[in-house]
Amino acid sequence: MKQIIVLLIVISSILLTGCNGNNIHSVISERTTDYYYGEMENVKVSLAVGQREEPYVLDGKHGAMVDFSLLAIDTGKSYSHATIDAMVSFGGSIMEVSLELNPLNMTYMADLGKILWSESVCVEVENQEVNLRKISDDFSIDYKKAVEIGESNTEIGDFKQNGRYSCEGYVKIVEGKSFGQTGFYWCVTILNESKRSNVLINTLDEKDIIKL
Repeated sequence: MKQIIVLLIVISSILLTGCNGNNIHSVISERTTDYYYGEMENVKVSLAVGQREEPYVLDGKHGAMVDFSLLAIDTGKSYSHATIDAMVSFGGSIMEVSLELNPLNMTYMADLGKILWSESVCVEVENQEVNLRKISDDFSIDYKKAVEIGESNTEIGDFKQNGRYSCEGYVKIVEGKSFGQTGFYWCVTILNESKRSNVLINTLDEKDIIKL
């Protein structure tokens, strides 16, 4: 009986450690797990799938998570409209979507509000059909490994209190051309109320790291 009690105490300690933020993965407030991409003429379309906190607030505090599929469309034209409409086809289903212009990156965006599982996705927008492929299947580094690389390249002590993480993290996919590179990169952000760290990791080469 004594051995059973000791074992229960050890298990409880492990469970509490996971909840207390002693693991970087326990404070990730947004994680992209799958990424789709396609382009046709001047139209570029991406779809980031994963989980993120709700409400979505970059305040250094990790919150409850919900599923998301974030659709982003760059029409390559002047942005004279606040919204555009698109048709999204996947797995035999069709969804009508209204996307709003994001003034931060001048891209139309919409959250489909659920996990979208499909090997391929087709988006019809402005009389063009753009076929998206799940390019994350080709990545050498998945989001979990990216988070760990980002952590190891961050002054992580700045984001801990009493040995525990006192922060939140985000792991997303960004295009390399936005900072003078090619291909796609994981962007791992760790932040608290006063500090922020950004680390970019090439999805195909874990040695290609850029600290911002």
